Amino acid sequence: MRTAGSATSFKNNFDKLTNIDKLRDINVVNLRLDYTFDYEPLSLKEGKVFFVVDNIFDKKYAYSLAKNSSGQRAFYYMPGITFMLGMDLKF
Repeated sequence: MRTAGSATSFKNNFDKLTNIDKLRDINVVNLRLDYTFDYEPLSLKEGKVFFVVDNIFDKKYAYSLAKNSSGQRAFYYMPGITFMLGMDLKF
């Protein structure tokens, strides 16, 4: 079991990062539109229909950085523009 102060703690499992390992600053724009409603015949209260667009401007960016076993940097790239349509229902 690992403890916060031990040499094998989570914090100590990473190589020392340098300026070359830092990711550049990013700005990502997301949008969410909700429409709430009630529908008495079905005893539906607080129904919600929503539409979501993530990464509206299709920004290319990496979420985090890791080093593989050979010491090379590996980036975890995030998806481009994505859409979601959904519904929340409360009876």
